[in-house]
Amino acid sequence: MTDSASLGQAISHAITSGGSVHDTESAPNIFAVPRDGELTQIAPGIFWGRLPLHYAPHHVNIYVLDDGDAWLVVDTGVDSTASRESWLSLISGPLASKPITRILVTHWHNDHLGMAGWLARRTGATLLISDEEHQRGASQADQPRQARDARERSYLLAHGAALPVLDRWLAEGFQNMSLISPLPETYIPIGPRDPVKVGKRTFQILPLSGHSPLASGLHCSEDHIFICGDQLSDRLVPPVAVMSDQPDANPYAGFIASMNLIRRSIPEDTLILPGHEEPFRGVAAALARQATKHTEVCNRLLKAAHEPQSAGELVPQLSRSDPGSTWFGFVVSRVVAYAHLLLAWGHLSRVVTDGRIYFTTTLTEEIEISRFLPTTETETTP
Repeated sequence: MTDSASLGQAISHAITSGGSVHDTESAPNIFAVPRDGELTQIAPGIFWGRLPLHYAPHHVNIYVLDDGDAWLVVDTGVDSTASRESWLSLISGPLASKPITRILVTHWHNDHLGMAGWLARRTGATLLISDEEHQRGASQADQPRQARDARERSYLLAHGAALPVLDRWLAEGFQNMSLISPLPETYIPIGPRDPVKVGKRTFQILPLSGHSPLASGLHCSEDHIFICGDQLSDRLVPPVAVMSDQPDANPYAGFIASMNLIRRSIPEDTLILPGHEEPFRGVAAALARQATKHTEVCNRLLKAAHEPQSAGELVPQLSRSDPGSTWFGFVVSRVVAYAHLLLAWGHLSRVVTDGRIYFTTTLTEEIEISRFLPTTETETTP
């Protein structure tokens, strides 16, 4: 995962059991994956927890930061009975010594924002989130299901979704996105470069877009720690999608800019705390993995679209396995995001026939990794 020697020098390892934290010097280079209701200490005053998800990847990370006489929580899990039970175990166990007074949510997706309202009402904590993410989350949580489903159905039909799988998506997978408990009536908006003081540390907000409208990364430059939400991972490649409420968006423009902001802002030896998977070091390798994946998908789409293709028809170029009802609509929306990027770059054109949208290749030159991670200081973004 990382250089074990530097990792061992930089942080101490501990696990939580029975409501107390125990340093574990015998294995300083390995983070114990926290079990339900427990926490793993990954740096002084910073603890890692996991909450269950009923869909892949089956867990989401939360982070608990020691704020002196209180706790600050980063991200909250999906609104579900299982998440509530996990939070109750944490509150009565390892967090029982002092209150949770602030909840910082990196972005609006249900597995991060979902329990924020419930947790704020239970603890009296204040919610911190960017205006853009709060607006998107509130819209998803508050809009009546009938209106949401109608908009999604029209959007996916226009992009070539087949009716049987579309109906299953609307009945099952699409409903996961609205698993967000009612949000607090008030919140504190956080924006780019805002300082967030937690105990003796100060984190700067790094604005990250593409995966969501304007996510908040937390960077402590002094201690070389970066809490990044879903923007960066040691193994996963963050998905980027055009959602049905913004059907003409080009989210990859922001995502590419954010990749390069991370490259400029986060030193290579920084400890990365992601929204899923395990903490890691190695920003350059993670960004290169993302760029490689996106480049490969773009070139597959260009080859497949030598004749007009709908996003629904192009799904196999993105997902080699059947996405099933849990992910179908989201995968189509990801194809649309790639297509809009390639439209902006002049490699694709779009035609509309009988209300259905098709994409076709107009420039066959292959995309290079440098379109995502430029080799010069001049940013190459749409």
